[in-house]
Amino acid sequence: MKIAISSPSETPDAARTLFRAAQVAGYDGVQMKPQQYDLAKSNRQLFMEHFGDCACMARAGMVVYLGRADLETWPETLRPVLAFAAEIEAEEVCICSSVDRSDISMDRYHRVAGILHDVGKIAESHSVHVSLHNHAGCLFESAEDLDKLTQSLDPSLCGITFDTAHAAKGGMADLGGCIKRFRSFISNVHLKDVSEEGYFCPLGQGVLSLAEVLKSLNAIGYDRWLVVDEETKGLSAEQACSMSMEFLMAEGVVPQAEQGVAQRRGKECV
Repeated sequence: MKIAISSPSETPDAARTLFRAAQVAGYDGVQMKPQQYDLAKSNRQLFMEHFGDCACMARAGMVVYLGRADLETWPETLRPVLAFAAEIEAEEVCICSSVDRSDISMDRYHRVAGILHDVGKIAESHSVHVSLHNHAGCLFESAEDLDKLTQSLDPSLCGITFDTAHAAKGGMADLGGCIKRFRSFISNVHLKDVSEEGYFCPLGQGVLSLAEVLKSLNAIGYDRWLVVDEETKGLSAEQACSMSMEFLMAEGVVPQAEQGVAQRRGKECV
């Protein structure tokens, strides 16, 4: 698996700090949130100037929040985003939307799949892959919802971003079982923990069995991006990167250095 981190930032300097912290901690990439890629205003040169020698960390892609935007507008809304993703060599664009549950008929899921196919064809023309994020409180929150969607979905055009915390909030009690159930559709994973009170928290400090999640990903031979989606309030970029990396090393996802000392070697741009 390729290991990335995704974490919000409030300022341009904070975005640079996140990229550098991820690079130093040994991540393979950063899956950017809008606060980070919006800095470049879809201009590759501005993006490269802003992030400098750690711009390569953007290879893990972008998370795009569409809110409750009309489904029919998705292809045209995402067209420039996908083109920009290709220009900065981002591999994955994760679509996150709070589409309402006013209609949970098979016809609606079939229509959503068709729109995602249109988006996927645009992405394919740019050699970028797209995936849909399961999100609590929306049309794509439960295993039953994903089952309805995937009956019409072509995974070569659009996959699923499986978010562990949102899956749990959406009623998926057996996360490992759901990973195996939707194995042919999962093309991106957001590894996230949640507290007993329902708040996002650092990996291993919540109630989710993330060790079982990792075992299931290994069992299905998952080899795409594993993204630490770190949204814990009050953590610095350096803390978020180091704490998550320590958890991944403890679980054997990232090899330990000799004598159990963490290997902190920055990833080189190639």
